Amino acid sequence: MKSPFSILLLSFLVFSCFHTFANDRYPVSDIDPALLTDADAVIREDNQTWEIHRNKQARLSRKLVITIVNNSGLRFVDLKLNHDSFVKIKDVGGAIYDAQGKKVRDLERNEFQDVHSGDGFSIYSDARELQTDLYYHQYPFTVEFTYTVEESFLYPNKFWMPVNSTGISLQNASFSCIVPSDFKFRYKQNNFINNAPEINPASGNKLMYIWKLNDLPAWQLEPFMTIAAEVLPLVLIGPEEFEYGGYPGSMKTWDDFGKWIISLNLNRQNLPDKTQEDVKEIVARYPGDTLSIIRGIYEYVQQNTRYVSIQLGIGGFQPFDATYVVQNQYGDCKALANFTYALLAEAGIRSHYSWIHSGPRFFEVDPEFPFNSFNHVILCVPLAQDTIWLETTANIVPMGYIGVSNSDRWSLVITETGGELVRTPPVVSEDNLVTTNIHLSANQEYSVEGTSIKKLEGLSMSDLIGVSLFGKEKLTDYYRQLVTVNNFELLDINFTEEKKANPFIEEKIDFSIQNYFRKVGNRLLFQPLLMAYTPQVSSNKKERKTDFRLDFYKSYKDTIEWQLPGNFQPASLPDNYISDTPFGYYSIEYSHNQTKNTLTLMRHFYGKRGVFSPAQWPDFLEFMQEVKRNDNMQMMLVSRE
Repeated sequence: MKSPFSILLLSFLVFSCFHTFANDRYPVSDIDPALLTDADAVIREDNQTWEIHRNKQARLSRKLVITIVNNSGLRFVDLKLNHDSFVKIKDVGGAIYDAQGKKVRDLERNEFQDVHSGDGFSIYSDARELQTDLYYHQYPFTVEFTYTVEESFLYPNKFWMPVNSTGISLQNASFSCIVPSDFKFRYKQNNFINNAPEINPASGNKLMYIWKLNDLPAWQLEPFMTIAAEVLPLVLIGPEEFEYGGYPGSMKTWDDFGKWIISLNLNRQNLPDKTQEDVKEIVARYPGDTLSIIRGIYEYVQQNTRYVSIQLGIGGFQPFDATYVVQNQYGDCKALANFTYALLAEAGIRSHYSWIHSGPRFFEVDPEFPFNSFNHVILCVPLAQDTIWLETTANIVPMGYIGVSNSDRWSLVITETGGELVRTPPVVSEDNLVTTNIHLSANQEYSVEGTSIKKLEGLSMSDLIGVSLFGKEKLTDYYRQLVTVNNFELLDINFTEEKKANPFIEEKIDFSIQNYFRKVGNRLLFQPLLMAYTPQVSSNKKERKTDFRLDFYKSYKDTIEWQLPGNFQPASLPDNYISDTPFGYYSIEYSHNQTKNTLTLMRHFYGKRGVFSPAQWPDFLEFMQEVKRNDNMQMMLVSRE
């Protein structure tokens, strides 16, 4: 699915040629030293103007001047300028200036190459890129770009975010939006000191809205940081009425936007006769069992289609007809969701095509401000007692599994009459359980043979989905990298997978570890806890500036039983430990059966989700260090004689 943010990028990063006047100079000495702190580059000037015409077209003009401080700053001038059938690049130009502000040369047209915009997985796409790679390394230097873009559409979304990366600071930036005076225009600001734009009259009975930003220091990436849009200045803008690809629509409300999506999908659910017969066979197989019919249809889609990405014009938003999917046995997220919708409708089961932003970190939808930040389509199937969500692009996951990338966020569910925001299932660590039982036996040579049985439920299944399909050689390499224990050797592995009610994946491995114990005089030293998940967190307690977000979503319960060497026993048992904090829960306890000479560890860990203030960072680090300290606890064995 073509993300609206990528469409905005098409507009924001294309150039046209303006004359560079001789008195345009950008000496580095004019930069405030505070803006050079932690900066690989400095935006000297970034002035953008977006003008909306009455014929539902628009023009974007921009002048961008960036000083490159060092080699790391080159990433800010190696631009990829996107365009497609709706966005046209007229001309390209610019210039390079030295540290004193003297023009070195104008950029040549051949420094911009127009190539197909391949993303590595789209088999069809009309997107292209005008790429540039500037070869100039006498730091510091300054690059000036100017551009104008003609947009043959009026889409309801644009955003202005002049700084969206670490390592770059900002001197001056402005964004001007020029609209007819009677034009209904929406905007929302995040992280701005001033709450409202300047509004001035413009020629042609228009109004100009102007946002300005000055003297923004470079920011540094901090661990567990929230997305940049939540901490940096951002303006979301757009008209209420729009037209894209010949389809007029409204974004006054989410319901209105859903009506536009309905118009895109209209009459695209046609199924060939043979496919209709296939659906009837599935329905006849499970008379009166709606859940089994849904599962049968979902597995039918998995067995008869595969996912590909298709980005062609309005096709970036509009699904291909269901017949197209049958004939070609593939489709993108829109086409496969639409195809599954048609199959369920044929079976008499109601479902809803649903837009969503898929990904581990995402821009949260505001229910009060319609703005399309979605990039994916799934299917919502409401039932009397529950709602099932279907991820139609994955052919190896069980029905109802949508992964952490689609969970706990707003989805725009397309009903029969419009759009409605519905929250996908929340992520609760305790529901995504990883249960591990390990039995270990130490021989007289102090090596170990062991068996591990691990059961993964809920979203935790993501760790092993598809792993069972690896060949033996790849599986062996996979576990050698996964298990960070010296002298670990995988002997055998088996998988059990349940895809129906309460799905899970179970992994059983047999292994050996040579020389696991370290002899210290007449004693043995070893680490009793092994193969457990220990989160890795830096111990740097440097004062942080931003909130931090914890996205833990699994709960781990580990039981480890050691059959100790016959003539050795624990010198003493470590203290049991328990900690319940706002950031997570951790407990570990030890027991020793003297008769059987077995040592048992029981460990439970899960992190909690949420956004926390910088002041809580030291407490979080302390909690994680306690987890690490207890997980790495060493134990001494002494002779039983």
